This record gives sequence, structure tokens and C-alpha cells, in this order.
Amino acid sequence: EKALKLIKSVDYSAFYRESMDYDNMQIMGKESIHLEFLPDIILMPNVGIKGSMWQEIEGKKRNSPSRMLFSIFHMEDLNTTMVRLTGEFRWELCKRIQGGRWNDISDASLTSEYFDYVQFFRKNSELSKESKEKLVISLQRAKNSFKEMFVRDYVVWVLFESSGSARLNKVARRILFTYCPFLLWTAIWNRIPCTQNCFTVKKSSLPSDYITSMSLRRNFATAILLCRKVWNGKSNLLHGK
Repeated sequence: EKALKLIKSVDYSAFYRESMDYDNMQIMGKESIHLEFLPDIILMPNVGIKGSMWQEIEGKKRNSPSRMLFSIFHMEDLNTTMVRLTGEFRWELCKRIQGGRWNDISDASLTSEYFDYVQFFRKNSELSKESKEKLVISLQRAKNSFKEMFVRDYVVWVLFESSGSARLNKVARRILFTYCPFLLWTAIWNRIPCTQNCFTVKKSSLPSDYITSMSLRRNFATAILLCRKVWNGKSNLLHGK
């Protein structure tokens, strides 16, 4: 429970799924809402140092909790293991939702953008020579697995970058900042010294919907829209319309 609270305090949208509110369809219309599905933790009767992300969804039902396996006697840091499994969950769930286009950059998503970033990092002018050398070493350690690369970056993102310790290059940070935003991202990023060149990007290089698509702003705007619709619906009922 403490490990889940740690993740939710940083990556608040990790276990939320977008869905339609069918119960209030007449009042709200076809407005999407976000529902939280916390993972089911299955304890295995053994001693171990690793966990396993068994299923990202239950069967074919997307609005269902994931399933993660842990040893009853877990010998490693539980928070780190839980963060790692959450990274795996994010990757697998995105692949499930995107289907065959999970690595198609024309359809922007977490997996497609990260896949494109790792596959063509040698041609990326935003990365320094030092960053490219580090990526080569990281790929070798991950055995050329793009999923493993993402999971390692996600662990760094949650455990270190969230507290103001800059360790990722700006391309990886931009992807994670877009799809795994911090709960208090404004306060956190204001703490990082500008001299470290952590997030220095030309405005022209950012997607047109980059800032406006931030989850916090989108959810806030959606909440206002829904409140207005609910109020208008109640007002019409009161006036007999």
C-alpha cells in the first residue's frame, strides 16, 4: 500500500483509464472520464528479489485491474520493485490499446515516441555526443530491449527526477513529461537549476498540442465542462425544459 501511494503521489495517472460515463450519458453527453483501477497484488509462497507484471488487464476487458506477482518474503526494496512493475504496466497497456500501431510514430503514443527516440537516437540533433554514448551503453545493458530501456528510465523518472535530481536526457524527459506527468510538476520543475540545461527546448520543436495536452490541464478543463453540463441539465429540469 505504501509503495502504491508513493507512485500515485508522483505519477498520479499511472492506473487511470479513459472511459465513457454511461450512467450519466443523458446529462453529460459523450464525455470521457478517467477511472482508477489499482493492480491486484498476488503473493507467492516463496522468497524472492523480483516481482512480475503478469497481466496488464483481465482477459479482454480493458477497464479491469492489472495483476502483479510478489514473493511473500521480498528481499529487495519494495518501492523500487513496484515502480519498475508500474513502468512495465504502462508500456504493456499502451501496446494493448494501440494494437498493431504501438510503434507507429504517425499515431503519437508513449510506446511509439519512445520507440522512435531509441531507434533513431544517433540522428537526433537534440542529443549531445555524451548522451548518445550513454544510450549505446544503456542499450547494451538492456540487451537491445526498448521496453527494458523505458522501464529503467521510468524508475529514474519516479525515484530521482521527481525530487529534482536530473539524470535523464531532455528527449527522454520530454516523452515521460508528456505521458507520465508529475502531480505537482510545476513546483518540482521550478526546483531544478536552469544551468543544468534539463529542459531547454525551442518552442518551435515542441508539438503544437504539447502544453495544452498536459493531463492536469485537460482534466481541469474537462471537469469545468462537465460541471457546466450538469448545471445546465439541472437548470433545464427546474424550469421544465
